[in-house]
Amino acid sequence: MRSLAFENVGFDTLALRAVDVTVHGEGGFVVDNSALPVVLLPGERVELDVSLFANAVTSTLLDDDGVLRDVIAVSADASDLDLSTTVEVRARINRAPVAVAVEDRTRQPTAKVGLGAPVTIDGTGTLDPEGDAFTFAWTLIERPEGSVAVALNTSAPKMRVSPDVVGHYVVQLRATDVHGAYGDAFAELLPKDLAVVLRWRAATSVDCSGEGACDQSDLDLHLVAPGGVVGDYGSCPLDCPAIEFCSEENEAHVDDCRSVGLDAAFANRSPEWGVTGRSDDPRLDIDDVRGRGPEVISLNNPADGAYRVEVHYCRDRTGVEATAATIEIFDEGVLIRTFGPQLIENGQLWSAGVVQRTAGAWTVVPFGNVVAAAPVGLCDG
Repeated sequence: MRSLAFENVGFDTLALRAVDVTVHGEGGFVVDNSALPVVLLPGERVELDVSLFANAVTSTLLDDDGVLRDVIAVSADASDLDLSTTVEVRARINRAPVAVAVEDRTRQPTAKVGLGAPVTIDGTGTLDPEGDAFTFAWTLIERPEGSVAVALNTSAPKMRVSPDVVGHYVVQLRATDVHGAYGDAFAELLPKDLAVVLRWRAATSVDCSGEGACDQSDLDLHLVAPGGVVGDYGSCPLDCPAIEFCSEENEAHVDDCRSVGLDAAFANRSPEWGVTGRSDDPRLDIDDVRGRGPEVISLNNPADGAYRVEVHYCRDRTGVEATAATIEIFDEGVLIRTFGPQLIENGQLWSAGVVQRTAGAWTVVPFGNVVAAAPVGLCDG
């Protein structure tokens, strides 16, 4: 922004009526006429701001030297004289970088993701129209209540963030060129279609006065697919080069190294359900083996049917730790039902309820306090 000054250097009053950009007004030059009309006494002056707002038309109006030129017309009168003049205005255009931010795997600015694992946001598609150098600045501008997630690699072309609470995350990329012009882009990380969260704590009847006597238990969350049974962990195919490929995060061995067990749990963290590939498979996002949880299983693009939610008291490390377990059911990040708290003891299985998917909608049916001895070997995997 620059100022255009008008001064009455004569001996009579000067009435300044209008100042207009007359030649290429669509090119972006704008004069602030809010102070007009004004009457200037001899020796008085007024300053008007001239700004440039580059737009899609601007680049078509540049001359061979890359300069935008325009003419400002001035209309005034003194006594009975009509006065008019023109002032040339010139500017070199520096367009801001065009920032691009996409989730690395889907290549989209919005993606549904699970918890715990790092999510990469890619800004390498960012460009500067003039080819100027620019810098990256990433900021996590929104996260759910209770989240302590932070942005990593904030000055690199790609950043990472690990969602830790079911909810909505927004990442901002600001690309700034060497002249200070900047462009922003945003990426949104949304919760999956279904998220099941398990938390637990020592029951109120337990004596927690001794150091280390409480909250050391290991409870396991199970999400059982329609038609499946708890404990169906499947197995890694014999032709798989390495058993760890059965739970890998990428697609390198998707065709020959996928367990098809129908119980998603600690021993079957990301089985093959439905169509080939990761798009509709469950994932044990967070597994807590010593504490209060949470344990989280999430699922995208679920098929219709009844999904059983089960909790197994796998290991009591103190011998006295009866535990109260609570389950939260989230539909696209919205809490729709809570099961419990339910008292459960070592070796028991709590059949908490069923989450029924029908035509894209969930119906939740709790079983109440259905607690029984767990099947043998359920904790062994």
